[in-house]
Amino acid sequence: MPKINLKQGVIYKITKASTNKEVVEGDQIKLESDGSLLCVGAGGWLDREDVESALKGAEYEIDFAYGQSKIDHLEQRIQELKELYKRD
Repeated sequence: MPKINLKQGVIYKITKASTNKEVVEGDQIKLESDGSLLCVGAGGWLDREDVESALKGAEYEIDFAYGQSKIDHLEQRIQELKELYKRD
């Protein structure tokens, strides 16, 4: 596993590009369970062995807005399901 500070499955946003510009400001990334790095918007990924060098010099933070939008969507879907399966 690369020596980076990312939680698997969490979406992060890049706030400062990496030295080699593999990731740039505004990119959304996610560390996968196999150690690869998914670039959400581009739909591409970096293999596990390339992640550490690709993130060198980059700064990133958890994308709380993305997380909240997912939570909001799921809460709406739960309400829809409750209505569909409401007992009369």
